[in-house]
Amino acid sequence: PEALHWNCGQLAVALRALVDAPPLIAALERFGPLYEAALAERFLWRLGLDSRGAEADGALIAAAERAMVASGETPDRFFHRHRFGRNVEDAALAEALSGYAPTGAEHPLWSEPDPPALQIEEVERIWAAIAERDDWRPLHDKIAAIRRLGDALGSTLTPNRP
Repeated sequence: PEALHWNCGQLAVALRALVDAPPLIAALERFGPLYEAALAERFLWRLGLDSRGAEADGALIAAAERAMVASGETPDRFFHRHRFGRNVEDAALAEALSGYAPTGAEHPLWSEPDPPALQIEEVERIWAAIAERDDWRPLHDKIAAIRRLGDALGSTLTPNRP
């Protein structure tokens, strides 16, 4: 977020020749709270949980980030494994998750051991099948798996723009 904010600041500096500074400064001052709200909204959407407010949501995100780093899990695996606040061994994460209510529909995907993912090794395997054997099936299978994940997650969020 710091890099994004800095980039927006540089854009504001460039726009000062065209626009008065106060509206640019006001827009930059809104960045932090808007970023945090958008991050929490997406984070909770991926976990399938309802918001408990900015403070609790921020604490959950911090605990989840620490748990991801400690476990070495990819975000896809982390969000899949902990969907609806389940499968929590980390005490700090369990505490941060307490009181959150699940939202969204159950889907068979959430009971599978691994989420659909697209790591570089898999991209290379898919490409090799196409390049070496003109076999497009792995690509079609991957597209179907990603669409299934989209179905399981439900409708995408509409950005909340105050």
